[in-house]
Amino acid sequence: MTQADRLVHGLRDLFGDDLVGVYLHGSEVLGGGGPHSDLDVIAISARRATPGERARLLELCRAVSQQPRPLEFDVVIASELRPWSHPAPYDFHFSELQKEGAGHGTNRDLASVVTMVLAGNTALHGPPPAQVFDAVPRADYHDAILKDTETVEEYLPWDTRNVILTLARVWAGVASESVHSKESAAAWTFERLPAEHRPVLERAVAIYRGEEDDRWDDLRPAIDAYAAYVLSEIRAKAALSLG
Repeated sequence: MTQADRLVHGLRDLFGDDLVGVYLHGSEVLGGGGPHSDLDVIAISARRATPGERARLLELCRAVSQQPRPLEFDVVIASELRPWSHPAPYDFHFSELQKEGAGHGTNRDLASVVTMVLAGNTALHGPPPAQVFDAVPRADYHDAILKDTETVEEYLPWDTRNVILTLARVWAGVASESVHSKESAAAWTFERLPAEHRPVLERAVAIYRGEEDDRWDDLRPAIDAYAAYVLSEIRAKAALSLG
């Protein structure tokens, strides 16, 4: 049984017939994914989880995450998905950065999640995504991915690979009409980078694919220059789209 199978099995035990569907998103369903990729999943329920079910959800997520991949997981309520609103509401969220779980809130990121679910079109349980999700306006998708630029300064020193690849994905996302995986966004970005910034992105892709160790000491000044350049391009494109 795969990691995703274990998660779906646990969700079916917990929600029963109220589990509407379970869907993959992220790079794996967009033609990418590597040994360092998260398992990105969103589940749709017909009702809110009870306090007892919420505790069981947290236990399930902790048991599944890192076996072998980190889990990024949301539960949303079917009746709250249509009509679409932004930021969208969620009933439960879990990630390795939020191991205690979170419930009953709204999250800008869900515009990106739903966009990727529809593009990836991969159901782990339930009907095809287009029967469950409305299309997300492109402006909402842009707002969601631009959120990732707000933590660059904080995350870049310790989560270098992911920040480098995420910046490429955000730039490709605001400058094109495509929905990119990390690798396809990196390829799009590489063609538009000045030569002096390319070694940084090349290293990040190689680490993401498992071809190199996660090492950065020799490229630290270049990393900051790469981030500054790509952020400037993102802000310029975002300003044009808002204008």
